[in-house]
Amino acid sequence: MALQNPFSLKEGDILPIQVLFQGTLINNPLVEYLGQTISVSNNGIALIPIGASGLQVIEASYTDPNSNNPPISYAATLTAQSVLEPQSLGLLTATTALGISQILNRRMKKKA
Repeated sequence: MALQNPFSLKEGDILPIQVLFQGTLINNPLVEYLGQTISVSNNGIALIPIGASGLQVIEASYTDPNSNNPPISYAATLTAQSVLEPQSLGLLTATTALGISQILNRRMKKKA
């Protein structure tokens, strides 16, 4: 479970998560993010470095050592997708409009 709101973070920030099984700490959970294994503390906390914008998928898995043949494994994912903030969209729109305007002005000058 995320210990901080993942939507309040930006690239380069750290998202602390805690890995529990049925509400209790477990030994040796596996946490993966962007294809890399993330270490987990004795308190079940993993620190996830937030990457570039886009889909962010964190997977935690655990194999129950008490399960008999066959072993039973559990997995959970936390998925979030970062998007541009509304004020960034306004800037992007204004910049794009300015760029289009400049291109059109150049073309009109070349025709004249």
